[in-house]
Order: sequence, then C-alpha cells, then structure tokens
Amino acid sequence: EGWYGAAVFASGTWIAQNPAVFHRTTQGPFCFTGWYHVSGLQSPLLTFAATALTRRGASYLPEETVFLKADFSQTRLWQKVVYEEDRSANVTVTRIFVYSL
Repeated sequence: EGWYGAAVFASGTWIAQNPAVFHRTTQGPFCFTGWYHVSGLQSPLLTFAATALTRRGASYLPEETVFLKADFSQTRLWQKVVYEEDRSANVTVTRIFVYSL
C-alpha cells in the first residue's frame, strides 16, 4: 500500500511562522521510503519525523523520532529517505515541515 502527498505554503504567509506541513497516520510497524525536493526558497530546512503514543508508567505520552533533518545543501536535488518503524502503535508518519528562515 502506498500514498503520495505534497506540502505547499499558503500564499501570502510568513513562511518561518507558518511552515508547510504534511502528515499521515498509519499502523506500525512499517518501512517508509520517500523522495524529497525543495525549490524556490532561500534557506529551506526540512524535517521528517514519526510520532506515536508511548506508554510511560500509567499514561501514554507522544514520542517523536526525527529521522531526517536537511538544510539547503541537501534539498536542491531529489533525495531519498528510508525509515524503519518498529513501534506497533498508530504512528503519525512523515510529519514534514518545510520552511525558510
């Protein structure tokens, strides 16, 4: 099973305060493979992360795993990212934040 998505800035917004965000929730475990490319920004920063609720004592707290941080030098050409998730919970995968400073 696969899916496609894109993150786009809303027109007329201050980019550093309003990042473009894409997210999808799926059941773990899984292997995520994706491609990214950012263009048209002066100083793009890109973060891929996966978040799941993890049991901590008697409660569940969100636990985020950042599996890629890329700066301008790593975003101009198409790049591949691979991430293996072993948690068996619902995971919000590939929260993608793209913004410019």
